Amino acid sequence: MDTYSKCGEMDDAFKVFQTMPERDIASWNGIICGFAQNGEAMKALKLYDELLLSKSPVIAPNSVTFVGVLNACRHSGLVKEGYDYFNDMIHRYMIKPEAEHYTCMLDLLARAGLLQEAGALMKALPFKPDVVMLNSMLGACKLHRNLEMARHVAKRLYVDEPWNSSNYVLLSNLYADIGRRSEAIEVREVMDDRGVQKILGLSWVEIGCCVHSFVAADKLHPCIESICDVLQRLSLQMQESYQNEFSFLLN
Repeated sequence: MDTYSKCGEMDDAFKVFQTMPERDIASWNGIICGFAQNGEAMKALKLYDELLLSKSPVIAPNSVTFVGVLNACRHSGLVKEGYDYFNDMIHRYMIKPEAEHYTCMLDLLARAGLLQEAGALMKALPFKPDVVMLNSMLGACKLHRNLEMARHVAKRLYVDEPWNSSNYVLLSNLYADIGRRSEAIEVREVMDDRGVQKILGLSWVEIGCCVHSFVAADKLHPCIESICDVLQRLSLQMQESYQNEFSFLLN
């Protein structure tokens, strides 16, 4: 079941779950977390409800269960439900929140644009926020164009992981988005002064048992000529198809 979940084959994972003669909390957690991680939040939450309805005296939600449930909420923007589950975890099941639970809640609030609430939760943490939490906040600040908070978070990230180019790029892009080009250039210059190199984004394509990786304007692949030839033919076919459809509409 875990293997199917990690491969994104949730139909097969669920079949395995259904055929289990006995289900312990580990199996429930596996299927709930699997659906949550693969973007099927409502199925994850429905299974959580089924877990509660089973009323087994030996099976009760634990810390891992709520990681899956809160993950489902954050990927679907279910803010109220996330708060409800978080409070249930603490007050009903007496489970002390760990870093993963707080990360889910921070990301849930930040993605929803509730940056002040996310900031307040971060200040109330019983430990120092880690880089995962700070990265989530910085990304949300960029998305919702909150420059003041972005600068505050970026300043902390520059100390915790000064080598990470994405922190500089996010802040620079935010400056550019709001029309403050000079500050955007300054951030890029700070990157250069500190010797921070932007990590190139890679794309992967799996064909058979072989994984092929590419970067933008890549010319190093051994089959690059054949690949470019196929892309050119596809481009021409799409152009012809578009022209035919356009001509049909005119007629």
